[in-house]
Amino acid sequence: MLTLVSGANIAVWFLLYRHLHEQPTGSLGSTPGIELMLLLCAAYVLAALSGRFLPRADVQRICLFDTWLSSVVVGRSVATVAEICFAVQWAIILHQLGTMTQQTPP
Repeated sequence: MLTLVSGANIAVWFLLYRHLHEQPTGSLGSTPGIELMLLLCAAYVLAALSGRFLPRADVQRICLFDTWLSSVVVGRSVATVAEICFAVQWAIILHQLGTMTQQTPP
């Protein structure tokens, strides 16, 4: 079920990517930072997908496939990169909302 949801996430990302690149200049799709947002979103979605194909339980040290990709270091590193991408996305969104409402940070 989780693999199906991850596949749906990738499909939605591709639809979003295609939709935002078809937008005319001056519309929401040309918002500054949209390319960075799509890149960060792709990293987050692919990191989530990696856990579906190489399932593991880090604390118990159990993995389905005995490869170096299933190591705790690789799994935690991929998760950390995904979480940083997610945090940067929120920072971009909050900055754009602040700019639209003409709020400046203290």
